[in-house]
Amino acid sequence: MRLVDKRIFSLAAISLAVIAGSARASDSAEGKGTAATAAPVAAAAIQTAVPIGQALPLIDPRSAAALNRSLAADRITLPAGGVEEACAGFPTLFRCVAALHLAQNVKVGGGFAPVREMLLYDNQASIADAARAFAPDVDPLAAEKTAQGQAMRDLRKIGVVR
Repeated sequence: MRLVDKRIFSLAAISLAVIAGSARASDSAEGKGTAATAAPVAAAAIQTAVPIGQALPLIDPRSAAALNRSLAADRITLPAGGVEEACAGFPTLFRCVAALHLAQNVKVGGGFAPVREMLLYDNQASIADAARAFAPDVDPLAAEKTAQGQAMRDLRKIGVVR
């Protein structure tokens, strides 16, 4: 899950401005009302679309189920809530899945949990930093590249990326 940021609200405001503009054009073409009819609807839509501070899911339930199956096929252990619970707090699904693969590939003691804690605690830490911290005998850049490749493969397989 990720927190809603200003860019999403800007995009919503732009989209609603376009909708309001098209409503104005159709109203004036039909000889009805003005922008006054569209403005309250647009304002209400912005206020109810996504409350400030509410987290948006990184993945829809159908794709999450497919990703759970894909990760299970790679013998990656997930928490009871599946990928949705494992990835809660990560800024991107790609970063989360790469971290899952890294924990499996370098056989981190404690599994994914310590890698997750490190990456969530320090947003600037890379997958290579996690590899360096939990498996000092492994080449961190090679481990990062492998984990990211596996993550991209999984996300392509379920249709999240092309």
